[in-house]
Amino acid sequence: MLKVDDNLLTELPNGLSRLNNLFQLDVRGNSITFLPVEFGKLTMLKIFDIKRNPIVQPPLDVCLLGVESIKTYYEDLAKSERVSTVHRKVVLLGESFAGKTSMKNALQTGESHLTKVRDRTQCMNIDSWCSKIGGESLEIRVCDFGGHDVYTLTHQFFLSEGSLHLLVVNLKTYRRRQTAFNRAVRFWLESVDSRVVNAVVYLVGTHADRLTAGEIEGKTRDIKDRVMKYIEERRKHLHSQIEEVETQLVKARDEAEYVMRAYASRKLERLQRKVEKLRCELDSGLKFLKNGDVAVVSSKDMTGITDLKTDVFKISVDKDLFPSAHCVLPRSWINMEKLLKLEGEKSSNISLSWEECVHLGSKLNLVSNGMEAVMGYLHKTGSVLHYRGDVLQNVVFPDPTQLITLLKLIFDHDQERLLGALRQNSKMSTEEFSVVQNNFVRRAILPKGVLLKHFSKNKTTTDDFDHHQGAGDICHPARRRT
Repeated sequence: MLKVDDNLLTELPNGLSRLNNLFQLDVRGNSITFLPVEFGKLTMLKIFDIKRNPIVQPPLDVCLLGVESIKTYYEDLAKSERVSTVHRKVVLLGESFAGKTSMKNALQTGESHLTKVRDRTQCMNIDSWCSKIGGESLEIRVCDFGGHDVYTLTHQFFLSEGSLHLLVVNLKTYRRRQTAFNRAVRFWLESVDSRVVNAVVYLVGTHADRLTAGEIEGKTRDIKDRVMKYIEERRKHLHSQIEEVETQLVKARDEAEYVMRAYASRKLERLQRKVEKLRCELDSGLKFLKNGDVAVVSSKDMTGITDLKTDVFKISVDKDLFPSAHCVLPRSWINMEKLLKLEGEKSSNISLSWEECVHLGSKLNLVSNGMEAVMGYLHKTGSVLHYRGDVLQNVVFPDPTQLITLLKLIFDHDQERLLGALRQNSKMSTEEFSVVQNNFVRRAILPKGVLLKHFSKNKTTTDDFDHHQGAGDICHPARRRT
């Protein structure tokens, strides 16, 4: 074991690769940007922690997968052109009518394009735009989340590390009360914090044209103060949990000599892991930009839009916030994204199997044991969806918009519109469908046959539904009542 965390290291020593029996290496909290090519020779290294380093080559995601992935990355790099590229996923969060879509339109076009009530976002939409900053190319993929309660279950599919989260609040309707803050801000912070480690959050207040300067100052100050209070409460709660578990650890050590050794060892190990997990949570909370200040914009008169766009671009390439923003990649990884997109367009299903992706990768000389790193990178940028270690780990969505299309067939804030579509596609009589409607509204139950007809009418295959219906706890089989 070699433990050199928090030692101001800028590189690893040349002789490290000669430590053939090295089992564990801890280099957390240094300033390491590159790993040597010879690092792949450390075949006995099973525990490698390089977090809190501005690592560029290989990307952090590759390093976290272990020595074999690091070795494969360098092999891919040797066989392909090196590319330094910046992709950033920008996620728009917030309540319904917060002004997310109108703000996105203003940022993209530089003009006011306000969204009408009837055109508000269903589930979510994805858009991309490219720009140049500091002479380098930047591709931004914007995920515009629908804010209605019915869509919150779908957000889990599109939240990932390495994203910039714009939490949008309608300042006109916001009230300086805890209940209003909980709905407009806290709910979204907790949602992101529970799924994304070190999530970067930028608070944005909209509808500035409908408020006085005094009202804007009062409401943005209230939001910031409550955010700071939320952060402090979270910190105190985690400290309290850590102290409680550490007390249990001391007690377990004292009891160890009076109980079976195997039982005591397992209990101590479980408590130690729990403490480490809590400490990790304490160190990896939300990162608020500009100390939690709220950027103020109007998508109607374009107040603050130019400044916000400039901020988004600068933040997207900020190495302190996103250490892997300028990572070096093999050209074959970029080409894999294009190949997946083409294959997705040809396929009759919205997803590809892992085996199909491995076969596609072989056309680019990408080996199977390196595909996990490739897919991890493409997932992080929002190019594809692949959920490692999940029920869908053997499935890849080459075009995320196709999954959104599937979700939109199930989730709709307009219940009458959804019921109307189900009724029309089911070909049921009014009397028959009234039973279906009653079960759906009261118990959230629909006959599988009705769903399949609904999907098939919308050019979604039966296979798509059967393969993905249980993903993310969206729907499950229900027993018939006797």
